[in-house]
Amino acid sequence: MTNKTKKTAEDWSITLTKISISLLFIASTILIFLGPWIVNLIIVFPSPLVQGEVRFWILLLLGYALGGLALTCIVHLYRLLHHIGQDQVSFNKMFNISDIWAGKLELLLLSHFSWD
Repeated sequence: MTNKTKKTAEDWSITLTKISISLLFIASTILIFLGPWIVNLIIVFPSPLVQGEVRFWILLLLGYALGGLALTCIVHLYRLLHHIGQDQVSFNKMFNISDIWAGKLELLLLSHFSWD
């Protein structure tokens, strides 16, 4: 946070976003622990591809893989917000604004003169 004595609107926004991400992390963790119960709810519907216990384990393992990926993304997003709040991330240094506008202009010209 930029000023320790008085919070700005940006600081409040970062704090609220961190709270939201923390709640999302908790909800995702709960869903991962409820994985077998959720798969049992879904498995009652027929599938033309895979049946039985193989289908259960495919759904469960893919759910765990996606859940792990989601938790990893949530943690990295939280860490990024923390660094932004500490003024350790400077977007002006990361991106040259003229390069961004040049890239947009290039995409516009390419889409206009496409050879489809």
